[in-house]
Amino acid sequence: MVLSWILNSLEQDIADSVIYSDTAHDIWQDLEERFSQSNAPRIFQIQHDIASLTQDQMTVAAYYTKLKGLWDDLASYNNVSPCSCGAMKTHAEQEERNKIMQFLIGLNESYAVARGQILLMQPLPAFRKTYSLIS
Repeated sequence: MVLSWILNSLEQDIADSVIYSDTAHDIWQDLEERFSQSNAPRIFQIQHDIASLTQDQMTVAAYYTKLKGLWDDLASYNNVSPCSCGAMKTHAEQEERNKIMQFLIGLNESYAVARGQILLMQPLPAFRKTYSLIS
């Protein structure tokens, strides 16, 4: 049933090239290998946008929203396997710290004093707390 649905969904010339496949999985694998595109250009663009984003004329709220949207887009391309060894907790903490740094780096100089005070805190506050301290 799935096999016929896939075949009927394809253009005729493409369907003809996979019609003799034994399973739907075989067809799917064949099509994926032929037509899948790399996500690398999009990931590169998102990371570039994150690295070059600064507050400039935006409000802190608009800057935060733009940066968070880019981080969310990037996260959608990352396949993180679950683990129970505790490494993910460490990774999440490092990622949170990197986000805090990126946020603080992009702020206008008018926030230099607040940025300096936040950077002196031990431990660094969570990202949402950092945002609330700045706004």
